[in-house]
Amino acid sequence: MNESKSTSTDCLICSTEFEFEETKFPILCYTQKCHFNMCSACIRQTIEAASNNSSEVASDGNEYSLNALNQQCPSCRGKFGVPLVDVIILRESEKNKALKE
Repeated sequence: MNESKSTSTDCLICSTEFEFEETKFPILCYTQKCHFNMCSACIRQTIEAASNNSSEVASDGNEYSLNALNQQCPSCRGKFGVPLVDVIILRESEKNKALKE
């Protein structure tokens, strides 16, 4: 199991640099040692793909449901403590707040 570091400044999916709100509101896993995080764009793609009930083939050859990815961390396979949709809402709220200041 790969444990990502909480100090990562890049999305572990697409390697883009995190915005402030993406580090302030990371994805929270029930697994306390996991610090996996991904950018808002990757979360949106995950949610969209999950809503289509599609599946993908992982690098190890196993097929996995994107609907499961919407509910489980791809790093530790633990459940997310906060639904991904709520993470997006928090991030957008913080971004809008910053724009108003």
